[in-house]
Amino acid sequence: MADWYLRNVYQIDANSGSVAQLLKFGVAVHPNAVAYDPSTQYVYWSDVELGTINKHSLLTNTTTRIYTDPTSVGRIGK
Repeated sequence: MADWYLRNVYQIDANSGSVAQLLKFGVAVHPNAVAYDPSTQYVYWSDVELGTINKHSLLTNTTTRIYTDPTSVGRIGK
């Protein structure tokens, strides 16, 4: 789950709905969409303020910026 207001991405238990874990990626400023690939154990998210698409490996605890939109960087609140 992406929480734009609290600036974090959370892992949710799909069976109970309880928050299982706060995922700290270090680069999530205003995450607004999130996806999970169970085969690779990657979490993907977009960040509206940074204008980026990112991925984080739950296996290696590494984060990679996949794409940066140069036209949207720093536009939030303007």
